Amino acid sequence: MLAAGDFMIWHFPNCGNPQKVQRYPSEWAAALRKMAALGAELFVPAHGLPIEGAARISTVLTTIASTLEDLVAQVLDAMNVGASLDEVVNGCRVPDDVLALPYMRPFYDEPEFVVNNLWRLYGGWWDGDAATLKPPRVDAVAAEVADLAGGTEVLVARARALAEHGDLRMACRVIEWAARAEPESVAVHGARAEIYESRRNAERSVMAKGIFGTAATESRLVTDSAGRRDDGSGAAR
Repeated sequence: MLAAGDFMIWHFPNCGNPQKVQRYPSEWAAALRKMAALGAELFVPAHGLPIEGAARISTVLTTIASTLEDLVAQVLDAMNVGASLDEVVNGCRVPDDVLALPYMRPFYDEPEFVVNNLWRLYGGWWDGDAATLKPPRVDAVAAEVADLAGGTEVLVARARALAEHGDLRMACRVIEWAARAEPESVAVHGARAEIYESRRNAERSVMAKGIFGTAATESRLVTDSAGRRDDGSGAAR
């Protein structure tokens, strides 16, 4: 019997968690291959059902290992020709048929997070954009964007339109500028809560759902608090 702990969790391997310390996908794959070579007849992970039979165990473990190794190779190949983090994240992929396997579904961690983790491991924390090496304050950037756009109302309207058209990544970026530029606005936070709730519902991994759900909750607290402070005129301050 082989007790593998969290090296196999019946989901895509958790070696790119955005809220954890550095993890090591290459070494993770090596550990899986070492386990596969032991010939165990019963495999017991820390989460999910056990697997019986040496051949089946080997198939599962080597598939996970190969997937991680391929993702590492993609990231390193891109980095070695000078790709930026943005290019790496948007260019390195795990095939859909692999992610459809019952033990590879990205319902906890996901490949995009592993790619970010690999960049941090091999390239450091800087993303390759010269403007982000020593950037201005995030709130100052948001205020500048809001000023250029013609006010936070314009940003809110644009964020809603983007969300309605399914571009939730960009919608979140735009509504975040609005919230940073006018952090006490009930209107902004009402839109922010709705957009992040939609983003949460569209995601598959627990990591992404948790972070986007928290953002929605933060804005709900702002709108709820404003409602309790309503001065009786019908408009919360």
